[in-house]
Amino acid sequence: MSRHLLILSLVLITLSLSFAHKNRAKSNFKKHSTQGKRDIKDQARPKIQKILRMAQSLVGQRTRRFSWNRRSYNADCSGFLSYLFARENISLIDSSLARGESNMTKIIYKTMFSRKLTHKRKIPKVGDLVFFHNTFDRNRDRRENDPFTHIGIVEKIDAGGTIYFIHYINPRFGVRRDKMNLLHPHDRTKNSYIRSRRRYPSPSNRYLTGELFAGFASPY
Repeated sequence: MSRHLLILSLVLITLSLSFAHKNRAKSNFKKHSTQGKRDIKDQARPKIQKILRMAQSLVGQRTRRFSWNRRSYNADCSGFLSYLFARENISLIDSSLARGESNMTKIIYKTMFSRKLTHKRKIPKVGDLVFFHNTFDRNRDRRENDPFTHIGIVEKIDAGGTIYFIHYINPRFGVRRDKMNLLHPHDRTKNSYIRSRRRYPSPSNRYLTGELFAGFASPY
């Protein structure tokens, strides 16, 4: 009887040690996994700060060309963002998603979506990309069926939820700072006009940033 008890005790001790080892391994894996994600974010944060400082330094400037490291970028909203991020060796575009697509803003969104970085929270993070639909009549059919026509970068968010972002309009207006409040999307005091009433009359009477908001993406 005592022999059987001894064998049973040894088996239980072995199982206990085995479970303890597995739990420690699992705990260490989670710890390193979490630490790895935190390290990536910590590395990205200084880059985002540099990108924002560069964007802020360009507010008010009118230009027809963005170039960096012997490469030129289109003088439009997507070219402006691609230029800013390229300076920190961050690519916003997956070339495999660009086939047959001429809308670069849409390609950037598709890239962010494929990386599971898009979201539609009312309050984004500083450094997030912000996308808009129907900011102009891209296909010239006088209808509001033009997705992902504009992009900017979130600069700051105030206590009332108003989001300030920096974007490039065109060579005439250059780089500009505007605002948007998704808690009050129809409030003209908290949202900037982003669609021209004169050039692109809206069938649904939507012209404000909050009304034409399409989504956010965290590119880091």
